[in-house]
Amino acid sequence: MQAKLQDIAGLLNNYRSSHHIPGFAVSLIVGGKIAYSQGFGTPDAKSPYNLVTDRTLFSIQAITESFTASALLHLEEHSSFELDAPVVKYLPYFKNKSGNHTITTIQLLSHSSGYQENYRITPLLDKEIYAFIKNLPDYKGMIETITNIDQMRKIIATREDIAKYFADLKLKSKPGVQFYYYSDAYMIAAAVLEKVSGMSWEDYVSTYILAPLGLNETYINLPQELDKKRVAKYYMKGIGEPIQTPTPRNVIGAPVGSIFTTAEDLSKYLMAHMAPGQFLSKTSLEKMQVKQVKIDEETGYGLGWKLRDFQGMKMVEQTGSYPGISSAVSFIPEEKFGLVLLCNTDMIQLDKLAQRIIKRVFS
Repeated sequence: MQAKLQDIAGLLNNYRSSHHIPGFAVSLIVGGKIAYSQGFGTPDAKSPYNLVTDRTLFSIQAITESFTASALLHLEEHSSFELDAPVVKYLPYFKNKSGNHTITTIQLLSHSSGYQENYRITPLLDKEIYAFIKNLPDYKGMIETITNIDQMRKIIATREDIAKYFADLKLKSKPGVQFYYYSDAYMIAAAVLEKVSGMSWEDYVSTYILAPLGLNETYINLPQELDKKRVAKYYMKGIGEPIQTPTPRNVIGAPVGSIFTTAEDLSKYLMAHMAPGQFLSKTSLEKMQVKQVKIDEETGYGLGWKLRDFQGMKMVEQTGSYPGISSAVSFIPEEKFGLVLLCNTDMIQLDKLAQRIIKRVFS
């Protein structure tokens, strides 16, 4: 294994250099324990001698959705809440204008609720990010579909406000049939969590996930008082020097992407998803890791996780992306194997890099 780890370290170092990534953190879990953890480069392109470690804080973006899904599985275990029950049971106003009132929380978490992919408002609630991306070609489609974002910000003060807004939108397909990646569905799911539990999403995740797992270096949104040397700054590739992007700050939209953590803490989180009883039962973990809907011929989606076959084994994975941010995790439960990749540059296909690393480990 030591020779393989040295080979992987060389691969990562070369990858960072060839893709012009300022900072990179990796953690490898073998046999249920962290076998390799390493930082490459710097969290701040203007401070090249400030080096990334396994305790450098990165935004993980859509990997946050797995925390939201985990919270709802936990709620189902410890209350009368049912993932398979229609959302209207818990949010009576959630009666879709298509006439279909059967959308369930499990469909929201598996991105099979039927909402159209290109109509998302949650990312645009972050004012700094919105100002940064509104003239960028890559985000033109998203911006053009939401023409009244300033007015929308005035009426959206809670997650329940978002759920009420989406209750009036037409569906693109019948619920439970088609996969459409739709992050705003997790805002509706978070509203369900808050209504049923009587707790905020932040308090529920902190109380029942972060604290029991000892994720002491994991934060919902980024506290101002943190040591700046440990916090990654984010960059887009430009002509010449990289372009720094705003640090994401989306308080209302936290359930879809506002967790910041370290490679070490995220490894602990993955290990808990491979060890029933730490915070979720075997039944709940299996429910999260079973295909609810087909994405393509090779990939399916569970609850907060993508699923694919690897050498006859189930591989669970998720990625996160945002202006200046790329993140990826993969794990194989039956092997107690996991991989965490975090970096401070966008448009980096870390899922492809993860597959290369995993093939080298299992070769």
